[in-house]
Amino acid sequence: MRFFLTWCCCCLGLGAHGQQFGLELAGRWHNPHLNKLNKQIYNDIWGWEDDWGREYVIMGSLDSTYFIEVTFPDKPVLRDVVAGRDDSCIHRDYKTYGHYAYGVADEGHSSLQVFDLAYLPDSVHVVYDSEEYTRRCHNIFIHGDRAYLASNLHPDWGFIPMSVLELGRNPEKPYASTHLSPLVIDGVPQFTHVHDVFVQGDIAYCSNGNGGLYAYLLGDAPNSFQLQGVLGNYPDQGYNHSAWGSADRRYMAMADETHGMKLKMLDIEDLSDIKVLSTFGSHSELGSIPHNPFILGDKCFVSYYHEGLVVFDISNPGQVELAGQYDTYPDNGDTAYAGYEGCWGTYPFFSSGTIAASDMTHGLFLFNTKNWESPRRKVLDKGQVLRATLGGGILTVDFAQAYEGPLRVRLVDMNGKGLGERVLDFRGRHVEIPFWLGLTPGMYLVSLTTNLGGETIKVVVHD
Repeated sequence: MRFFLTWCCCCLGLGAHGQQFGLELAGRWHNPHLNKLNKQIYNDIWGWEDDWGREYVIMGSLDSTYFIEVTFPDKPVLRDVVAGRDDSCIHRDYKTYGHYAYGVADEGHSSLQVFDLAYLPDSVHVVYDSEEYTRRCHNIFIHGDRAYLASNLHPDWGFIPMSVLELGRNPEKPYASTHLSPLVIDGVPQFTHVHDVFVQGDIAYCSNGNGGLYAYLLGDAPNSFQLQGVLGNYPDQGYNHSAWGSADRRYMAMADETHGMKLKMLDIEDLSDIKVLSTFGSHSELGSIPHNPFILGDKCFVSYYHEGLVVFDISNPGQVELAGQYDTYPDNGDTAYAGYEGCWGTYPFFSSGTIAASDMTHGLFLFNTKNWESPRRKVLDKGQVLRATLGGGILTVDFAQAYEGPLRVRLVDMNGKGLGERVLDFRGRHVEIPFWLGLTPGMYLVSLTTNLGGETIKVVVHD
C-alpha cells in the first residue's frame, strides 16, 4: 500500500465582531488509492495527544482506522493502520479515554475496537475487538468512566437506542451497565433511536433524529435515566443529528442534518424550558446541510458537508456570526448541495491550537488560526520546567505542558557570563539541544524564553 502526503498554504477569513478570523491551511494527508464507495473514502475523526505533547488524528476510512501524527501540521505522518471487520463501512466514530481510543462502526458485521495508543509513535496495539456488546453502533461518546453507544445493535438484545459501558475498572475490558429506552406516552414511543449523544456533568443530551433533543439526568444505578427536558418543536426543525455544549453549561449548538436547515443556538440553563436563542448557517437558502458542531471558547466549529469547515463566532449567542470558512470539497461548485459529500468531522481541541477536519473524498485537512487564540493552547510559563539536565554537550528539558512556538535557550555561568544561545521552533514537552561541549563541572543557569513568558533554571554539570 502506498501513502501520499500533500500540503499547501492558503488563507480564508471573514470578519467577526470587528476582527479578522482566518483558517490557514497548514497541511493535508490523503491516499487516493484507498477503497472508494462512489466519492466516499473517509468518515469521522477524533484527536489524541500524549504526555510529551505529540498530537495524533484518528481517522476512519471505509475499511480501516488511520493514526496520523500531526505534531507538526505541515508534515503529517501516518503512524499505523488498523483494519475493521467491514470493508465498506460508511460510518465510523471514535473517542478516547486515557491512552485508549474506542472505535465503533455502523455497517455490516462490525464490533467495538479498543486501541492502546501508549506505544505511539511506533505503533498502535489492538487490545479489544469484540461484538460482545455491539455488532453495529452509529456513534460513541465518552465522559468520565463511561462510554455511550448511540443506536446500538446488540448481538443478543437487538436494537437499543443507547447502551452504556463502564470503562473505569479495566479500560481494555469494558462491560455493559445499562441502556436507555425511549420515552413512551399513551403507549407510543416518542423516539426510536439516539443518533448521537453529548454528555456534560451528569446530563446526557440525546439527539434523537425526528424525535428532537432529550436531556437526561444520569444516575449510578442501572436504568436510572431521569428525563429533565425535551426540545420537540423548534424553528428549522429536521433530523436532530448532533449537539455540543459550551464549557459553562449555559449554551448548546445543535445541528439538524436536513438540507436547507440552519443550526440552532440553545439556552440550556433551565432544562425544563430549553430555548432557541438564534438560528445560523451558511447558504442554507440554497440547501446546504450541517453535520457536526463543536464549541470551543467563543467559536463553534462545524463540519458542514459541501461547505467544508465553517467557523461561527458565538460570543453573542443571540446573534451568531460567520467567522471563517475553508471549502474542503470545492467539487460541488457554489450552488449544488444535493446528497451528502464533503466535510464529515472536525477536531478543534488540540493543545497546540491546530484544527483538524476530515473530508469524505479528500482526506485530512490541518489548519492554523489567525487572530484567535485557542483556549486549549498551552504555553511555557513560570514553573513549567519539570526537569533539566546538561551533560555530554546536550541540554535536556522536560516541560509540564506542551508548548508550541519559538524557544530561545541561553546558557550563562554563575558569574553572569554568556556561553551561547540557540533559538529553535519547538513543539512538545521534551527537547534535547546539543551544542554545549567542553563545560567544566559546576553549576550553570539556563534561560528558556518564549514569546509569552520564560523561566531561568539551574543545572549542574558533573564530572
